[in-house]
Amino acid sequence: MDRWHDRARGFTLTEVLMSLAISSIVFAMAMNVLVYLSGSLAGMELGSLASDETALLVEYMTDKLMCAGGGSIRPWAAVWVEDDWRGDGSDRITAAELADTALQCSVVSVAGDAVEVDRLDGCCLTLDFLERQVLVTTGPSDDQGHWRTGFVENLDLEACVAQLDFGIVPALDNPPSGSTEWTDGSLAVVNIKSIWLDAATDELVLAEDKDHDGVVEASVVADRVLDIQAALGYDVSPWDWRVADTGSADDEWLYNVPGEVFQDSRTPGLESARRDELRLVRVGVVVGAPVSSQSGQGVAKVLNGPLRSRSGWILRSFVGTTSLRNHDVMR
Repeated sequence: MDRWHDRARGFTLTEVLMSLAISSIVFAMAMNVLVYLSGSLAGMELGSLASDETALLVEYMTDKLMCAGGGSIRPWAAVWVEDDWRGDGSDRITAAELADTALQCSVVSVAGDAVEVDRLDGCCLTLDFLERQVLVTTGPSDDQGHWRTGFVENLDLEACVAQLDFGIVPALDNPPSGSTEWTDGSLAVVNIKSIWLDAATDELVLAEDKDHDGVVEASVVADRVLDIQAALGYDVSPWDWRVADTGSADDEWLYNVPGEVFQDSRTPGLESARRDELRLVRVGVVVGAPVSSQSGQGVAKVLNGPLRSRSGWILRSFVGTTSLRNHDVMR
C-alpha cells in the first residue's frame, strides 16, 4: 500500500488565508445587505408615517375651511389665501366662522366706524358683542356682495350702535365703494383663524383670539412641515356649476400655478371673477422625516409652491379639496 495515501492531508497556509478572505467578503456583503434592508424598511416606515401625517393635516384644515361662514355670513366672505405670504413660498390661509347664531344683527347704517343695528324688538346688541371679532356684510342692494372685518371696541346700547375698529384682518376684507350698501346687511360675531408655516422651525401655526380679549394667540398644530399651499376655485360667469381646472392661468383656480393674480390680466381665467363666486378650496402640505441612513435628497412639491428639498429626509406631499358650506353655494 502506498504510504502517501495513509497520511491525512491538511490545509496549507495559503488555503487557510484564502478561505478567511472569502469568508470576510461574504460576511461584509451580508452585513451590507442587512444594513441596506434595515435602512430601507426604516425609510419605508417613516415615509408611511409622513404620508399619513400629511393626509391628517389636510383633513384637519379642510374641515376648518368647510365650516367657514354660517348664518348670515356666506362662506366666500369668510375665506382667503395669501399666496407666498412671507416671501418664502408658503401661503397663509384665513377663515372666519360664525361664533353664535344669537350674535348677529341686521345693519341699519354705517357711518365711519359706527355701525347702527336693528332695534325693532329692542336693541339687538348685547354685552356679548363687546371686544369680539365681527364681520359686517352689505345688504341686498349690493348685487355683488361686500364685507369688512372689525373688532367691537365699544357699545352704545341706548342708540344701538357698535363702535368698531375696522379692518382687523385685511386679508378677508372686500369693502364696497360707498356706505349705503351696508343697509339691511348684517353684523355677526365671528371667530377668525389663520394658519401658516414658520419656516424657521418647520412648524404649522394656528393663530386665533382664543379668549376673546383682542389679542391673537398662536399655537403649534404640527412640526416637520416644509410647505403649505392653498388654491381657490371659482365658478366664473357664465355660471355652469363647474370649476374648470386646466393647470394653467386661464382656468378657474387661483394659485394652482405660479404668478397668478386675482382679477388681473396675468390670470385671464379670473380677470373678471368676483369674490362671491368662490366655490372650492384646495389645500396641500409637504411633511418630512429625517432618516439617518438616507444620504440622498428628499424632494416634494404641491400646487404652485416651490420645489422643497432636504438632505437626509424623506418628504411626502398631499393635496385635498373641499367645498364650502352654507346653502346655495353652487348656483
